[in-house]
Amino acid sequence: MWLPWFMSRKQWADVVARATPAGFETTRRRRLRPGPDRHGPKIGHAELRHMAEAVAAESAAYLMGTYAETVAARGRAVPKWAWTNLLAHGSADELRRQAQALEQGRLHTRAWLGARGYLAAEIIDRVDRGDSLEAIQQDVLLPIERSLMASGHGLLRDGSVTQWVAEVRAALGAHDAVVARGGTAPCT
Repeated sequence: MWLPWFMSRKQWADVVARATPAGFETTRRRRLRPGPDRHGPKIGHAELRHMAEAVAAESAAYLMGTYAETVAARGRAVPKWAWTNLLAHGSADELRRQAQALEQGRLHTRAWLGARGYLAAEIIDRVDRGDSLEAIQQDVLLPIERSLMASGHGLLRDGSVTQWVAEVRAALGAHDAVVARGGTAPCT
């Protein structure tokens, strides 16, 4: 069996045990299979594959900036941080499409989509003035997204759309002030 050069066999076994989900065991080839626990839920291989595919799809959606749409399409409530996801991970073209959809009136029926389109338009205005989208995302939007994820704000309620927009606009304004002074330090 191959082991990392810096670990003993016991240390490796501990790592594998911690990484194995409850109710599962690993085979000799380190594949997960339902464990012998008769008291927990039994999960078959097809269901395990379906769960793995769902996790992979949600991970890809997160990295592409479409997590809010993915969650909503599955009929689940969208967490507050997910609306920041497109702003923090999307390309300039995706943000332009979001802003154009707002201008064409296609987003007015959904408050969160409209608010995200409004913020996308503000970000694109900054990019068009010469600011770096990557710098805005790295210094402003990713910290906001991580902060919202970590704070456990829970699911969004009607009145929190304006609060979210105000938080993002304040952070963008602080970033503009830092850039105007010639600084590059993150402002959040």
